[in-house]
Amino acid sequence: MALGVLPLGTTNNFVRSLGVPLDLPGAIRVLRTGKVADIDLGIAGDREFANLASFGVSVEVAGTVRNWVKRLLGRAAYPLTALTVLPGHRPFRAFLTVDGRRHELLTHQLNIANGRFHGGWQVAKDISIDNGRLVAYQLGSGKRLRLVAETLLRGAGGRWRSVAGGPFVVGREMHLETDPPMAADVDGEVRLMTPITIRTVPNGLRVMVPEEFVDS
Repeated sequence: MALGVLPLGTTNNFVRSLGVPLDLPGAIRVLRTGKVADIDLGIAGDREFANLASFGVSVEVAGTVRNWVKRLLGRAAYPLTALTVLPGHRPFRAFLTVDGRRHELLTHQLNIANGRFHGGWQVAKDISIDNGRLVAYQLGSGKRLRLVAETLLRGAGGRWRSVAGGPFVVGREMHLETDPPMAADVDGEVRLMTPITIRTVPNGLRVMVPEEFVDS
């Protein structure tokens, strides 16, 4: 059995990571003429996810953004809603342990990605949904103005800041603690809290993809 995906979401991050066309006829054509690939499956706590677990502003945005705004503005609805939420949002301290190394940062937003896209924009060219690794990165720092600037830059060019301003943190399993404890947005569902362990299951999900998708 394999999963077939249609582009019926607002930002279609999972669809984009698979290389499936964003128009319905093209996506349906993949179901008829594509191939089956084994991609990575993310696990946050005991919850499976395809694309992203995030912490901070995005959790409030997920509970604030209106459906009619998403229908009207598409993927731009998320960064614009974030700008309205940010003035009342307080930064948090995150402690991320990966491969025995502990990373500490103060930020408004931390993301741990299985997929390649966030908000409809590519996170980085070398991130893959089929490499057996998760990637952690932050947007901005503990300063609101810096987050605003980087949100606008990301919206314009799709470029993200990495953890603590350095390289992206990559690993198969990540343990996250935050001060204070925080809710987790897991592929748009806010149901889990920190501390939390997030891991990837390589080749854990069978999906239909275009013929040109590279199945590693």
